[in-house]
Amino acid sequence: MKTKVIFQIILFLSCSYMIIGQEIQSESASIKLNAKIKDEVAKPEIQIISPSVLQETIFITQNPRVDLIGKVNNFTGTGTVIVKSEVKSEKTEIDKAGIFKTTMWLEAGVNEITITYLDSKNTRVEKKIEMEYETPDAALANKIKNVAKYYGLIIAVNNYNDREITPLESPVRDAEKLRNVLITKYFFNEKDIIFLKDATRDEIIKALGQLRKKVTQNDNLLIFFAGHGYWSEQSNVGYWLPSDAQRNNWDRWLSNNTIVDYLKEIQSKHLLLIADACFSGAIFTSRAVNLNRKETNQELYQLPSRKAMTSGSRTEVPDPSIFTRNLIEVLNNTQEAVFTSEKLFNRIKIAVEGNTEAVPIYGKIENANDKGGEFVFVRK
Repeated sequence: MKTKVIFQIILFLSCSYMIIGQEIQSESASIKLNAKIKDEVAKPEIQIISPSVLQETIFITQNPRVDLIGKVNNFTGTGTVIVKSEVKSEKTEIDKAGIFKTTMWLEAGVNEITITYLDSKNTRVEKKIEMEYETPDAALANKIKNVAKYYGLIIAVNNYNDREITPLESPVRDAEKLRNVLITKYFFNEKDIIFLKDATRDEIIKALGQLRKKVTQNDNLLIFFAGHGYWSEQSNVGYWLPSDAQRNNWDRWLSNNTIVDYLKEIQSKHLLLIADACFSGAIFTSRAVNLNRKETNQELYQLPSRKAMTSGSRTEVPDPSIFTRNLIEVLNNTQEAVFTSEKLFNRIKIAVEGNTEAVPIYGKIENANDKGGEFVFVRK
């Protein structure tokens, strides 16, 4: 029985093989066995020639205008290409080789571009690409973040060892707020900010020495001091008073000349000193500075700077501090991604004027190697 079944299977396979690829005909019809299916016609395909946009990548440009050149492969007859961006939609024809050209205008940030091909046979093909217009300020921010670090030294003195020196109310509280704003909204890392509360003279000198060793020529340094200050008419010198200062002994005071000597040893690209103390304007031996400069942020960042802003000139300033309060508010509320210390000062000055007799001052620190640039703040 099994032999008979096997024989039938072999006979069937043999017959099938003989008719593969054969054509069976009759008077009414013909059947072609194992006929090959005709090749399907290739569908049109959109190719971007210029600018070069790789698969699943974003084309980044610092020019809002982009000349887009593309090609429709495998198209038949006539066709139209529609290029649509967030700014506008434009129709353009394709030539005999399938080439199309158009000019795109990009908005700041990432732009999604949709390219659609339509022909007379209602064939529709679509391709999406992304292009990012990097504004000059965005390009500067990216450059700074890639090559530089922001360091900070924040010094605040409320209490003094000498009972004859009146304690202050607001410096430490204001300094903590300033540190938090810099960390949360700007590119300052907490580990890169030295915070000295009720600092002694030796602690301040030690911190300046630490910064001299680790800050590089690519980096930016912000120094803030809030506490008592003093101006000597006799020697024509201003002083910071650390927590261990004694009213009748100047040995523990910190003169502006000493501060500037340490600043000259720090090799940062930009240095900004902010002093909120009585007579803090004595840090300037010259205050000639142009507050209406026309250079771009990029140009100002290229040149090294040693700038200072103070809550007043050679006068007393109030406690609590109107100056530092407005400094924190402006830093907290400014929406610009990139701005200079000069612009920051102008906004603080406007807010402070009329609320106190002390007039804030901004300028270069004389004899500290300022080359005309500006400290640049970059928001996160």
